[in-house]
Amino acid sequence: LAWLSPVAAITIQDLHGRAASNVSLADGAMACERPAGWCAKKSIRYSLEDCNLDGIKDQVCDNSLASATDKRKSIRLSGECNTYDIGKAEVPDCGAIREKRRMADHFIYITKSDHKVYKQELSKMSLNSPWIEAGQGPLLALVVYKDGFFGIGTDHKIYRQSFAMLSTSSKWKPVGKGPLVAGDAVDDTFYGVGTDGLIYSQQISSMSPETDWTKVVGKAHEHHIVSIAIHKASDTMYAVTGDDGKLWKMTLSDLGSDWANVPQKGACFYISIRGDYIYCRGTHKQIWRQKLTSLTATSSWSRISSAGAESVLVPKMKKCRGTLLEKKGDDIACDSIKDGTCGNFYEKAGHTDVYFQCQRSRASPASELMSCLAQEHCLLDP
Repeated sequence: LAWLSPVAAITIQDLHGRAASNVSLADGAMACERPAGWCAKKSIRYSLEDCNLDGIKDQVCDNSLASATDKRKSIRLSGECNTYDIGKAEVPDCGAIREKRRMADHFIYITKSDHKVYKQELSKMSLNSPWIEAGQGPLLALVVYKDGFFGIGTDHKIYRQSFAMLSTSSKWKPVGKGPLVAGDAVDDTFYGVGTDGLIYSQQISSMSPETDWTKVVGKAHEHHIVSIAIHKASDTMYAVTGDDGKLWKMTLSDLGSDWANVPQKGACFYISIRGDYIYCRGTHKQIWRQKLTSLTATSSWSRISSAGAESVLVPKMKKCRGTLLEKKGDDIACDSIKDGTCGNFYEKAGHTDVYFQCQRSRASPASELMSCLAQEHCLLDP
């Protein structure tokens, strides 16, 4: 495109762009290199903005500021360098991408028998509330990590897509070989369940479609493991077995030990953990949940959806380590989290375990009325 034509001069923006390209993300993605002369015309606005909220500056080239009729733009988005680098008017604004990323982990995600991705807002869902198609497949399951998803394909290989990019038309990028059926990720490690029911791992920052998996739990379980979920706070890997739907656990830092049965009333065939809650895809593909801290042989699961789910994923939010000073029954004023790492003021979302960040009214600084909600969100550390 002419408006992205190269020039010989090296600008300050070029230096910034090239410096950014040396920054590595924890999930293995890199900030994008700025091609020589990319977005170099003086009439076009070049900026560095973090559009997908991964901490890396993205390169935005916007022609709309120079022309009332020409709305073309391109964004070189970290981890997705070429997807929006197309110079077309339909490229979303950086703010729209940022908002989509902010909202991503308000949702619970499932895959169905058609191997597509579906979602609905966790705080608003009911037993029969509808699922919205959110992404194409074909996928067996999802794993959330940092700013996006890993998808485990029906070919048992690993794919990736950012929260900001996920749509019913967006493509999954191959990032790892298989053969896996499920998995979870913590820190810089992806733990995968192999088709043989054994547990494998790989460093995410160096993972590629050519790198190999390391077997970390080599002893096969007699009932064949089909899904895992990691509870980092307790250093525990939980697993379910496909033959009987029983729940098992093992110390994450000692994966050579034996699986210990976790007595519980029910059968689970896919699990996900967020905060203190474990989510379970049960016998009839419905979704259930209960608190890990109160899970016993006699405790009951709460059914939250009649979903028809094959797998379930509830993204892990940031935790606030503090005491919630909540105004009981008050959904107007901001509550305070004392010594919280997520910020100062939050409001609980209905009857969920999610807290949305809010701000006091700018119109009346002395007022505690909220002027915005859900700019950030967190779980209160139990």
